[in-house]
Amino acid sequence: MTNIPGTIQAVLAGKRPVIRSDGTPLRDYLYVQDAVAAYLALGASEAVGAFNFGTETPTSVVDLVRQILILMKSKLRPDVRNEASNEIAQQWLSCKKAREKLGWKPKYDLKRGLTETIAWYKAHAK
Repeated sequence: MTNIPGTIQAVLAGKRPVIRSDGTPLRDYLYVQDAVAAYLALGASEAVGAFNFGTETPTSVVDLVRQILILMKSKLRPDVRNEASNEIAQQWLSCKKAREKLGWKPKYDLKRGLTETIAWYKAHAK
């Protein structure tokens, strides 16, 4: 697996981003602004029970890293190490309940969320 902040920071430093898995696990990446909006909607409601928040758009780890590299206009290539064990191959859930009970849906797709995240790291990188 990899993480978005670590990938962006590696690219800013001119280092190849590391993918510890084989890059194929699928995940549902949610931008922080959407996560905050989801929890605010939940807190303002009288709804009870478990809720899932996400984009319902699974993306492989390697595709995520490639998208970051493209958005950062980097020629670096990911360092795919395939050393992670016991990775969950596919991990995303339905957010239907959040849409129906809270009227919540994400406003950011992956590209927009990554673009804003990259801009933040460029402005605040030390």
